[in-house]
Amino acid sequence: FNIGHGEAIVMGLLPVMNRTWMLDLTKFSKIAGALGVSTGGLTEKEAAKSSIIALRELIEETGIDLKLRDFGVHENDLDDLAGDATGYMAGCLESHPHACSFEEVKEIYLEML
Repeated sequence: FNIGHGEAIVMGLLPVMNRTWMLDLTKFSKIAGALGVSTGGLTEKEAAKSSIIALRELIEETGIDLKLRDFGVHENDLDDLAGDATGYMAGCLESHPHACSFEEVKEIYLEML
């Protein structure tokens, strides 16, 4: 589909963060701060969750709100994409704090569509 690495990251980051922010509240709180969120007065959980909102705003403000469909990907392509991700990229998935199943990967791709 000729999707650049950076473009893929932009499309996949929010769906993945939505599934994983609660696994490392400290890390995601720091991400929120790095994205300009004033985390003083917030609980660590609130600060961590705010990282998702801040990233979504950054993506919208910069005009890089890309979707897989922008690259010609259709829903009937998602099984192949999820198969690739859980096949040759299995090592990356296994090292992630939340190891995703084929179905979860497909759901992420569906959100990216």
